[in-house]
Amino acid sequence: MLPKLGACREALLNGVKRVRILPAEAAAVLPDLCSARVAHGTEVMVA
Repeated sequence: MLPKLGACREALLNGVKRVRILPAEAAAVLPDLCSARVAHGTEVMVA
C-alpha cells in the first residue's frame, strides 16, 4: 500500500486534483469514474 500512496502523493504534488485507489475486483467500474460518482476504492484529494 505504501507504493500506491507514494504514487498518489506524487500525482497530487504535480497538479492532479483527485486520485482513487481501486481494488482489482473493481476494475469493471473504471469507465464509470469519468461520468458518475463511484462508491469503490479510496479517494485521495488535495485539501
